[in-house]
Amino acid sequence: MATRMKIRAPARAKSAAPPAPLAKLTRPRLYRVSPRERLFRLLDEQREHPALWITGAPGAGKSALVASYLDARRLDAIWYNVDAGDSDPATFFYFLGLAAAPFGGAKAPPLPLFIDEYRRDLAGFGRRWFREFFARLPAGAVVVFDNLHEADGSAEARAAALAEIPVGVNVILVSRLEPPAAFARLVANQTLARIGQEDLRFTREEAATLLDGSGDPSIVDRAWTRADGWAAGLILMREQIQRGAAVADNGDRITPEAVFAYFAGEILDRIAPEDQRLLMLMALPPRIRASVAVELTGDGYVVIDSVDDDITSTNMTSVSKWPNLRMPRSNSVSGGRRVSLLAI
Repeated sequence: MATRMKIRAPARAKSAAPPAPLAKLTRPRLYRVSPRERLFRLLDEQREHPALWITGAPGAGKSALVASYLDARRLDAIWYNVDAGDSDPATFFYFLGLAAAPFGGAKAPPLPLFIDEYRRDLAGFGRRWFREFFARLPAGAVVVFDNLHEADGSAEARAAALAEIPVGVNVILVSRLEPPAAFARLVANQTLARIGQEDLRFTREEAATLLDGSGDPSIVDRAWTRADGWAAGLILMREQIQRGAAVADNGDRITPEAVFAYFAGEILDRIAPEDQRLLMLMALPPRIRASVAVELTGDGYVVIDSVDDDITSTNMTSVSKWPNLRMPRSNSVSGGRRVSLLAI
């Protein structure tokens, strides 16, 4: 009598899950971000220009605005988080080439790598590289370079690359600093448009939406006044309200403790100890002139990079510090000292 035997089929190997995308090439996660239709419409208008430079202080909502806009308009996009490593052109072109890979198709060869011999003509290599890069993108695509202030690099090479943007593609550059002088021609011929700090400030209506309609208009008014339209300040206020803390109506801006905690992480912890001391000394008076800063700190030369008015040795205008997050872009006195605040 024949015996039937059950033959077990070999187990199928589980296909490996695709690797998680690199954080460097991933847009920020959005948590309870309220759509800002006013700025979405402004972005729609400014995209008539090939490139757009968005400038704002830390916590102004730059990255959240762009990420939420891409989601709202459902645009094909490459998001590139710039960091200090991108000061090396080889690193920059390598990772940007990875970001472009999904758009090239399976048969498209990888974009060329940067090698040392190209350093002699970085702008020329950049022009050729970006022509091929942009040619792979579909019409309507957006390329975002976030935190552009984090990396030193050739401004001339960047300007040359932006000149290669084809019709139908946009580049958005997000920074705490204003465009460099090398971009002046791009601004003049309207290749580059700009959105600044004042545009980013929340209106009272936008603040009410962000605060989730607390139910008491006076709370919204006090929070908006104290935060002065600053996105991070409003979020800190929202956390206070959710914890049941009262928003004091004493005419002050957002609480000093919250501001210190925010800027300690965003600014102070990232700079050298000697520069921390210099900034703390300069923070003592509510207003300070360049000459007073030199006497107070003992430094013969202080340059403060920011997004507001220039102050030089021939224009010793007083500087009014935060709550409006305003400091001078260039505060020059004779000597040889430089401190970069990245648009505090």
